[in-house]
Amino acid sequence: MQYKNINYFHFEKIDSTNRFAKAQATTFAQDRLTCVIADEQSSAHGTYGKKWLSPQGNLAVSLCFFLPQDSSIVKHMAQFTTLCCAQVLKKKGFSPKIKWPNDLLLEKKKVAGVLVETVALKDVLCVIVGIGMNLNIDQKSLAQLDQPATSLSEQIPQVWHVEEILEPLLKLFIEDLQMFKKEGFSAFADSYAQFSNT
Repeated sequence: MQYKNINYFHFEKIDSTNRFAKAQATTFAQDRLTCVIADEQSSAHGTYGKKWLSPQGNLAVSLCFFLPQDSSIVKHMAQFTTLCCAQVLKKKGFSPKIKWPNDLLLEKKKVAGVLVETVALKDVLCVIVGIGMNLNIDQKSLAQLDQPATSLSEQIPQVWHVEEILEPLLKLFIEDLQMFKKEGFSAFADSYAQFSNT
């Protein structure tokens, strides 16, 4: 399913969806969401430049939209997006926890992360929200990482298709983004706290 109010870019392989989005920010339509999807990323990274394993069969997407340059919600965009991911996984039968501010855990192991970057244009700010989620990585590959990690298939054994997660995530993100713009993160703070890894 593709939403009419979203522009899509799909790549079989790319270095980084966020990197592509930053380079193309001036060309994106400012009146709609742009969704950059990759089957595989060769040079994915997370916060502070940490390496992120992003082979085929996992979720690698950057969501791009525009805000006024003085918008105050950007500082909470990672928490907002991580909450959206947590809510989607809960509906799929998982018990996710959020490690402040932007890591998503299953059984105390990282399953997803959010990286927010911005590009300042003449009159607006392009907000780029990168989401990486392990769907089908096996334990042997996960063991190569520098922190405890897991994947959806390790928790609920089946092949997880990107569309199963991306479609409900886009729907929720678009719906809640309107409230987020109007009311800020305070409207979501209680929900975020319910998923907090404390």
